[in-house]
Amino acid sequence: MTDAAPSHDEHTFDTVAGMRNLEERFEGLRRSAACAQLNREQISEMIAITANLIEERKRIRVVLARLPESFGEVRQLLNELNRSVR
Repeated sequence: MTDAAPSHDEHTFDTVAGMRNLEERFEGLRRSAACAQLNREQISEMIAITANLIEERKRIRVVLARLPESFGEVRQLLNELNRSVR
């Protein structure tokens, strides 16, 4: 695939739509890699997507580790978790 990859900055990853677009782009890159080697720009994009997913996972782990036993606090943390993945 020879299309120029869109550049992604940090705020792109903070929306649900942005994550869906990343998932679609990741799948497109994965399929391209199955047919031919990725170019340097595509590899850089793949690394950026992966780095973002790792950071998102770290944020989720922090919130999950804070889950308390009371339902009110759980609700508050679930709302925070929801904001983290948007």
